[in-house]
Amino acid sequence: MRWDDPADDEDHIARTRKAIADLAPWTGRGVYVNMLNFRRAGPRRGGPRRPGEVRRAGATLKARYDPANLFRMNANIAPAGRRV
Repeated sequence: MRWDDPADDEDHIARTRKAIADLAPWTGRGVYVNMLNFRRAGPRRGGPRRPGEVRRAGATLKARYDPANLFRMNANIAPAGRRV
């Protein structure tokens, strides 16, 4: 949803929040990593909280398919043998 007039802010925000609430029964509890909102209050997701084995497996895959670490802008796992 997009609007230009700040006078419409309250209405559009309210409608967006209602749509999100109405869709809640059909949404999962996970998070899409490209849509992390670090400005929102609360614990950060992703990153070093991943269990070690999963993180090492991700680093191995990253070393094979993205050794230059091109896809590093969200919840990054560095390629094996590199630091973030």
